[in-house]
Amino acid sequence: MERVLKYNLEEMYIAFGIMLLELITRKKPTSEMFSDGFDLRKWVGAAFPHRIFENLDMSLKQEALSGDASSDVQKLEQCCL
Repeated sequence: MERVLKYNLEEMYIAFGIMLLELITRKKPTSEMFSDGFDLRKWVGAAFPHRIFENLDMSLKQEALSGDASSDVQKLEQCCL
C-alpha cells in the first residue's frame, strides 16, 4: 500500500507542476510547438531564471509590468501573488 501511495503522490506532484506551467504560460503540453522530445517543462526550464518572463502569458506580463519588480523572477512572483 505504501508503494502505491508514494507512486500516486509523485504523479500528483508532477500533474500539479504541469498545471502550474500551463497556467502561467497558457500553453498546453500537447501544443504543436512541442515535438522531438521538447516539451512544456523543458521549454520553461530552458528560459529559467533569466528569460522566464518571455514565456509568460501576455496578460500575466502586463499585470507584472504594472508593478515595480525589477528582475524577471520578481515579476513572475509579483504576478503570481
